Amino acid sequence: MRCNVGAVWDRPELGEKGTTPSGEFRVFNVFVPELDDDPQAYLVRSHSEHATVGSHFHEHPQFQVFVEGDGTFQRHHVAPVNVHFTDAYSVYGPIVAGDDGLSFFVLRPELDAGARYMPGSRELLVRKGRRNLSVTLDREKLELEGAVTLFEDTDGLLGECRRLAPGDMATLPDVTMSPGCYTLVLEGSCELVGAGISDAGPFTMVHRTAADGAVTVAAGPVGVTVLSLRFPRPTADA
Repeated sequence: MRCNVGAVWDRPELGEKGTTPSGEFRVFNVFVPELDDDPQAYLVRSHSEHATVGSHFHEHPQFQVFVEGDGTFQRHHVAPVNVHFTDAYSVYGPIVAGDDGLSFFVLRPELDAGARYMPGSRELLVRKGRRNLSVTLDREKLELEGAVTLFEDTDGLLGECRRLAPGDMATLPDVTMSPGCYTLVLEGSCELVGAGISDAGPFTMVHRTAADGAVTVAAGPVGVTVLSLRFPRPTADA
């Protein structure tokens, strides 16, 4: 089971400098792939005023979760909690940090070669990705119903958020037919039964594949909000 606790990786001295032509970021690695098919996850925090990531694409599908601050994403305002999904070779951006900065997680099923910025990488855009989805979590609905579906498609793509009251339990989404699923604790605390984490606080993350057993969330004394993001099954041209 691939998991990590927020206090382990989210320390200022662990932030790696990342620069773009119009700003600076700090990158905090959560899962660093040792093999090409290992999961890749990190948090990006802006480190200069209005730092910008230009329009680009990747060779693998990915989720992005905006969790701190605000800014613009694809020229629309973005703030916590906004979730973005792109298929491989879907062009997206730009991402621009607001006055108070912007932080977002990048989650991939496997190692990626890095951003291919446009228009300079047009010759590497060998096909056009089908999906470029962005959804803001409906907090009111989550509080009322206890669960919100952000994305769902017939190929297994799933994004769901659950709010559990103290002592409540829920099983995380099935990953039998998926290349992987991330679960991120957004608020509160919980035990992740089956993942070996007894006190998971905000930004604790778990990655699962079909080789892993079932994981159950048991909410802590103040309840918990968890976000699960499951990748779609690869297509024949992936």
